[in-house]
Amino acid sequence: MEILYAPLSGPVVPLQDVPDPVFAQRMAGDGLAIDPVDNQVLSPCSGKVTQVHRKRHAVTLATDQGVEILIHIGIETVNLGGEGFGIRVSDGQRVKRGDVLMEFDADLIVRKAKSLVTVILIANSDRFQPTNPFQGNALAGKTPLFIVGNEEPSRSPEVSKEDVTLPYAESAPIVVEAEHGIHARPAAALAETARRFKSAITIAGPSGKSADAKSVVALLGLEVELGDSIRIGARGADANAAKEALESAASKVFGRESDRATTNAATATSAASSATQGQEEAGIFRGISASPGLAVGRVAKLVRPVVEVEEYGADASLEKNKLSEAVAAARSEFEAEAIAAGNGQSEILLAHKIILEDPQLVTEAENLIGRGKSAAWAWQTAAQACEESVKSLKSGLLAGRASDIQDVSQRLLYRLAGVKPQLPEIDDRTILVAEDVPPSVLINLDRRGIAGFATVLGGPTSHVAILARSMGVPAVAGLTAKVLVIPDGDEIVLNGDQGTVETKPGTARLEEIRSARERREAARVESLKLANAKAVTRDGVGIEVAANIGNVADAQEAVKMGADAIGLLRTEFLFLDRASFGRFCGLVIAAVCALCCLW
Repeated sequence: MEILYAPLSGPVVPLQDVPDPVFAQRMAGDGLAIDPVDNQVLSPCSGKVTQVHRKRHAVTLATDQGVEILIHIGIETVNLGGEGFGIRVSDGQRVKRGDVLMEFDADLIVRKAKSLVTVILIANSDRFQPTNPFQGNALAGKTPLFIVGNEEPSRSPEVSKEDVTLPYAESAPIVVEAEHGIHARPAAALAETARRFKSAITIAGPSGKSADAKSVVALLGLEVELGDSIRIGARGADANAAKEALESAASKVFGRESDRATTNAATATSAASSATQGQEEAGIFRGISASPGLAVGRVAKLVRPVVEVEEYGADASLEKNKLSEAVAAARSEFEAEAIAAGNGQSEILLAHKIILEDPQLVTEAENLIGRGKSAAWAWQTAAQACEESVKSLKSGLLAGRASDIQDVSQRLLYRLAGVKPQLPEIDDRTILVAEDVPPSVLINLDRRGIAGFATVLGGPTSHVAILARSMGVPAVAGLTAKVLVIPDGDEIVLNGDQGTVETKPGTARLEEIRSARERREAARVESLKLANAKAVTRDGVGIEVAANIGNVADAQEAVKMGADAIGLLRTEFLFLDRASFGRFCGLVIAAVCALCCLW
């Protein structure tokens, strides 16, 4: 078993979210990606450097157990021709975990390549499967990214290319007309095609050296360049079909016309993305609007601690008690916070309480404890499996709720590990910058003590967006991870209308923003003067405006904003804080009477 540690710091990105179909569809292997916030690549384990790509944007390693690891910096960075990359190792060199493999110019890559997202793959994942994938913000050299188990014992026996009794097929020479020869993307496409066949398939380069066509790493090792000739050979029962399929795949990935189309598409994508989500230009980060409004404030970054847990526990009954006590304590926290929070926030917290008590989640954790695992490890593993299950749902809206499971999971994990996350100090000029702001954190922030939110993850339907709108503060989501390196205390402009963050606002720009905010506040004050007027359409039809409430404070706010009625009274919120049903009924009656008096 091998533990591979994060080679870079930054938010971990699932492969399916990588903006390249070759990696997203796992054609080059299985693993994870990181959107880096630093510029040094560390070795994720001990092993040998098997190849430094001639364009210097990728490096492959092999462990003593035979695990092949591909680290590919950015997307379509082969087009840079090595510009911006500094290699610190050489082919055949032995490395230890944490050794520096390469450095890169992040600013240059962001400007000139499609993306800086870096993939870390098990290239021979047909033999070694990565498990226990990490989720969250990784720290280079410290965060276990995933575990690679022993070689799968059920693999089908390889067909030997030396078995001359089997049919053999060989292609005519194929000229490589792609500008960058065989690099990760075409190698993955060829390997993915080759793996469909039982035959042993090789590709021979111009030097006569041949490589297993089913191995991305082996194909990269051929170092085939523009103008070189390759030859495909296949031996086995389906040799002819394999040869023809590889010829067809090669014509697609190496043909001059297709390569030019790919390059043009990449150029167009790069140009378009410079003015859209996730890109930085002249001190401006572009994301998407999560909550409207304008704010000028100082940066305070939210960093969630990384919790490392022991896999095995000393005693199963003791570990089960730990889990049970932690769940009970967290349940009480959720209930108390739901009572104190506003209506929309209370619904989210009660949903989190339901997740915490999910029988499938708790049962799976207890089963793992029964097999000798610690409470923290068992809970983390069961929650990750549940989160991945939700992420795989076809509905994007439902899949987005995986963040709720992660939030609940982290809260309980902190309690089991004895970790107390610390919020940065905030005031009414604070703009909170984070990978994501969990609902549990967001709800506990003082409504009057923050100016806005800027996050890497999330979108218009995320909890950050919903709660930011309920708090009346601007928020921008979907920003590039580079926003996380803005120094604490820097003054920035948060534009929730346009979905941007400005990092270098001049005096004139700050004055412009302040004037705009003053005009908006004046308009809001004028609107409030009409809050209690009847809502009537231009053709005279009256519209009833109703508010959903969970407590008297909600009712008071609804009256202030001109509501005509209660749309929904969430009496269960009142019940949560009652020691007896009789007292609960009394409070409901009192609340209803209070509401009648308010109107």
